[in-house]
Amino acid sequence: MVGPDGYVAGFQLRVESATVLDNTATNNIRIVCRYLDGSEKIVEADSLIYGSWRNTPKCEPIQYVCAIRTQIEPYQGDGGITLTIT
Repeated sequence: MVGPDGYVAGFQLRVESATVLDNTATNNIRIVCRYLDGSEKIVEADSLIYGSWRNTPKCEPIQYVCAIRTQIEPYQGDGGITLTIT
């Protein structure tokens, strides 16, 4: 994906706003790969097309992403409703 001479320098999420019938939230991700020669490549996951791409946070040239934390909810069945309480 990134390659031996590159590193992850940013990401972009495709997010769907909550609707009455579906609230899938994050549906896809693009990873910004930065290489030692200064070039960049964007790698997109093969995932859902619903939602809009959000801003792309990127690291400064001398920084890189060292971890990404995700939370995945188990399949809720057809018509399932997701509820998150914080």
